[in-house]
Amino acid sequence: MENLPVNVSILFIVTVLLTIILFSKATPSRFFTMVLLLLWAVLFVVLGQMELFTDTTSMPPRIIFMMGPAILILLLFFVTKKGKSIVDKMDLRALTLVHVVRLPVEICLYALAVHKTIPDLLTFEGRNFDIVMGISALPVVWWI
Repeated sequence: MENLPVNVSILFIVTVLLTIILFSKATPSRFFTMVLLLLWAVLFVVLGQMELFTDTTSMPPRIIFMMGPAILILLLFFVTKKGKSIVDKMDLRALTLVHVVRLPVEICLYALAVHKTIPDLLTFEGRNFDIVMGISALPVVWWI
């Protein structure tokens, strides 16, 4: 990743921050959600800098230890009464707007493919058409 232009890294960081901001706006406790997600992102950065995720031979893959708690929290939102009440209070329009971040994500993926960091298959030139969801999010938000 050392050969990537700095603008790809900046675009990725801005995309992550935009995602956190947009998602936080959709939740009833905006500030708490934003702080939690920022801390989660910082933890990912620190562990990534320690190259914790580069060992692809470990079983289970180490990324599961970061995703496990997130999946557990998500499940709690849908099986507990308190969690369901929080989900019910979320702003549907703001949640839909979060999908706009798919546009810069796709641009980042394309830049990574151009620099031979990921396969073309992961971009819109391959078989990844997430960009369509990002483009369609704006008219859907307007329609909502």
